[in-house]
Amino acid sequence: MRVMKIVLQNDRLLLMKMQAEPADLVIIQVYMLTSTHEDNEVEELYEQLDCLIKAEKGDWNCIIGEGQDEKEVGAFGLGTRNERGERLMEFCRQRKLVATNTCFEHEKRRRYTWKLPGDTRRYQLDYILVRQRFRNSVKNSCSYPGADADSDHNLVVMKQTVKLKKLKRRRKKLQWNLQKLEAKVESFQNKVNEKIRDNNQSDVSIEGKWKILKNAVLEVAKNEVGYRTGSEARKPWVTHEMIRKMDERRKWKNVSTDVGVKKYKQLNNELRRETDKAREDWWMEQSQNLDELDSKGRTDVFYRKLHQLTGQNIMRNSSKAIKDKDGTLLTDKSDIIEKWRKYIETLYDAERKPVKDSLVLEQEEEVDKQCKGQDLLVSEIRAA
Repeated sequence: MRVMKIVLQNDRLLLMKMQAEPADLVIIQVYMLTSTHEDNEVEELYEQLDCLIKAEKGDWNCIIGEGQDEKEVGAFGLGTRNERGERLMEFCRQRKLVATNTCFEHEKRRRYTWKLPGDTRRYQLDYILVRQRFRNSVKNSCSYPGADADSDHNLVVMKQTVKLKKLKRRRKKLQWNLQKLEAKVESFQNKVNEKIRDNNQSDVSIEGKWKILKNAVLEVAKNEVGYRTGSEARKPWVTHEMIRKMDERRKWKNVSTDVGVKKYKQLNNELRRETDKAREDWWMEQSQNLDELDSKGRTDVFYRKLHQLTGQNIMRNSSKAIKDKDGTLLTDKSDIIEKWRKYIETLYDAERKPVKDSLVLEQEEEVDKQCKGQDLLVSEIRAA
């Protein structure tokens, strides 16, 4: 990690931002006003803190007190909550924060962060606030009264396990523009053959010839076909004329006169009839293309096209052949039906089923009562 920037808002607010993956870490140090200051000064400081958090995305000077309070405060605070502590809790609820050094059970000398001169009373005024979603990553949080720090406040330390997840962005797979290829099949084949002839050598190995063919196909494809750009239209049957009518219909939508309402209904009906017919014709064309691919046995293209149209991976067993008991492949429909008929007859043949007299039960041996399982109840047998 490295420090990206430090923002000194004023003499009481300090922000430090550190670079991390996948999100940067932001630490804000706040030296909160004491109860001797006016309420408007406290509210102004909270507003400045709120602006600082909103601009980028804690340690305080209020008394939260003992006793758990929902998700914002643990059960191991110190003292009695004051008015400023209530304001801090309201801020924590708004920002979904938790005071970490109230969540771990420590001796009271490890809870207080400031003491009155003469050590007459001790208070917990300073807190480290963390977002509630990262609560489980905090392993410990307490004050260290023995730390050598040039301050009348004790050092508050939090131990946290930070395991940031690195998001791997998948590279978009480039796809060839197959529609453009269909229009240039002959030209594509001729240019690939020319490339192969130019690089053909008699002493080239099989591996070398494969590389020549591969490089020729890829080079011609990049120049002649290219990759698909952009995304496909969700409703490809919509034409520019339909879009023009939609724009015209939109102009009449807010015209509340009789002429405007009549014109809007007329355009709406015309547009609906036109779009319904275009959609039906488009689906009919796609269905014919799928039937043609299925009849030609192009199952790979068939399912890819079907997935594009429906948005679902639909798989079915397109095999129309079956083997008989001798291993011979049956392709005729009547032979396949006959094979299934014989298989089912054999499967449910009553004569081959074992009869009661042929069933031999195992002899029950003498065993200790404790080794036996529980007896079956009549009700259990009837239920079964």
